[in-house]
Amino acid sequence: MRETERLGLVVLNGSEGTSSLKSHILRIPRFVSLVVDLPDTIEEYFSNLPTNRRRQVRQAIDRGYRVEYNRETIFCREFVQAYNLPTVQNSHGEEGIITKETELIKLLRESDTEIMKVLKGDKCILAGICINTGDAYQLYKVGWLNGDTRWVKEGAHTFHIWQAIIRARELGLSILDLGGTPPFLDDGVFNYKMRWNARLNTKRRTLGEHCLLMNPGHPAVQSFFQRHSMIVYDSANRIYFCSGHRPSNLKLCKGILDGISGWWRLASPQEAKDRGLDKEPSNGMPSGWFAPEPLDDL
Repeated sequence: MRETERLGLVVLNGSEGTSSLKSHILRIPRFVSLVVDLPDTIEEYFSNLPTNRRRQVRQAIDRGYRVEYNRETIFCREFVQAYNLPTVQNSHGEEGIITKETELIKLLRESDTEIMKVLKGDKCILAGICINTGDAYQLYKVGWLNGDTRWVKEGAHTFHIWQAIIRARELGLSILDLGGTPPFLDDGVFNYKMRWNARLNTKRRTLGEHCLLMNPGHPAVQSFFQRHSMIVYDSANRIYFCSGHRPSNLKLCKGILDGISGWWRLASPQEAKDRGLDKEPSNGMPSGWFAPEPLDDL
């Protein structure tokens, strides 16, 4: 707690000694689950996408990419080393979860799993491990060749997701699981996936979490929440948004808002003083100076 006075924000490493601090700990998921509910026809789904996403899909299709599916375990080592590993390192750094070749081989042999390859000519520029699980087609792992983001900019990732939507409907599935997503609303991955008309899957909580202690009045904390709005868990394990902004200042689709229980906004030092806000935990929030914001008007 003394460190929060000095630094503003402290990340706890492990659970040792945290029981006495439980009411002060802010829990942030490492990744959240976003899924897409698919209607009966691809045409209906396409027509309901945002205008710019429909344009991106058309552009990706026009680039001449093609897709192949197989269950060849011999590709697993190449997938990890040339596709998934460099992509995860470039996109998520230390937060990224690296898959193992043995895990993929086991999935391909023992479950309803397949490899999706996106090709430009004869070159595989993007590959993904996809799992048929229940009603969902899950984009479990993905990577582009050598982690080169050029393929993302040229629409290969958009083509990959679009083909996954088509594949899910071909298999009679009604949900596309977009995989783990950083919980920050300003993150490019979160916004990209959200604009497929995704919703927050509130039932999946298996992707780990960070435990933080913070001093809401510290300039670094004030600055952090002005720059980042994020998904957090409250003391009752409900999902909230935590931000330095009001909900109306951020563009969120209905499927995301429907998945949260509320919104907390960090007050400025002057507002906290004017309103007499305490720094101690309150209203289920493990830190003071956070004011609940209404979502009804959105």
